[in-house]
Amino acid sequence: MSLLETTGRQCITLYQAMMNNKGSVSLLLAIFVIFITWLYMQQRKANVSRSRIQLSHVSTLDGFTELTGAGFSCDGTLAVCDIKRKVTVYAPKTIQAIDDSLSTLEFTYRFDLPEYPSAVAWSSNQNHLIVALGDSRVVLGLHIGPDSHKELWRFATWTQHKFSISAVGLSANDKYAFTHSEGTEIKIWRPQTGERLFTLDTQQMENFSIAFTPNNRFISAGCFVPDLQIWELKERPGKPQAVFDSVRHTKELKGHKSAVNSICFNADSSLMVSGSKDGTWRLWDVAKGECLRVVKCFSESIDVVSLSPDGQLVVVSGDVNMVVCTIAGVFVQARQHDDPIKYLSWSHDSRLIAAGAIEGWVNVWEVKR
Repeated sequence: MSLLETTGRQCITLYQAMMNNKGSVSLLLAIFVIFITWLYMQQRKANVSRSRIQLSHVSTLDGFTELTGAGFSCDGTLAVCDIKRKVTVYAPKTIQAIDDSLSTLEFTYRFDLPEYPSAVAWSSNQNHLIVALGDSRVVLGLHIGPDSHKELWRFATWTQHKFSISAVGLSANDKYAFTHSEGTEIKIWRPQTGERLFTLDTQQMENFSIAFTPNNRFISAGCFVPDLQIWELKERPGKPQAVFDSVRHTKELKGHKSAVNSICFNADSSLMVSGSKDGTWRLWDVAKGECLRVVKCFSESIDVVSLSPDGQLVVVSGDVNMVVCTIAGVFVQARQHDDPIKYLSWSHDSRLIAAGAIEGWVNVWEVKR
């Protein structure tokens, strides 16, 4: 229920009480005035907050054939993966103006992969990129440096996946990786050895979005079924560090009315945002499993959603449209692109947004507060 609806109902209740108890009219009238004043101040606060946030276009990165991934690392490096077997790396740069500074990106280098990348993802606190290669279904771990890259490990998944891998993920400590191809199964691996640790079946008809929490404790999936699922990765004592034990289902988050297309966690793993085909995004308290906010953005589907690392802003896309909101649900800015947005990513400092389309371009936006 919105703030306006809540206050309106309270005002009606007060009015009815005034009619039933003439002796308390003055007191109730004073409370009524307080409510109206409070509502005005809340609305003014929201408007001021919104007016301070500006979304400005920084650059368009184009010339790609077909994007298979685009995202920021923990230090602001942007990697763009092309179906032509190329990974292009951009480094963050700050341009100092007379009375302001502009965050931008500059090209640093490009390198080739053995095959086209079917899925890519960053580790949440290291410059490690996990890449699934198309037909061979080999998974690579790459360290992306400022001017060169280095292969960390590789493992084969062809015995577990019959088709190309459609989603990959890497835990923040590099201990676990997941792969997903078709159906509802998620394979969890020890990437350094290629050992398959666990097969997680979501039993939700089809998986659309999968993510590790940055604290390495949980994995969640957005699926064809509207209810979100969260599992915990359990470990047992070992030397020199704890080792994998099992995967345990911990929470089911109900609320969406249709399939969940996209999910994202904030940097400290306390919040998760989900975007659904029902046109809403929801903000969740991960520890409690409670829905904190429901925001209707589009009349149709939300395709991609991304929560800023500081947990303050949400960017969502539906077809060619992109909307930025505060986590309180206050609309900030909207932008329209030429093609449907497939990839959304925040820089580590919550200042830049990368919006990429399969058609071969990435628009970079700066959020000024």
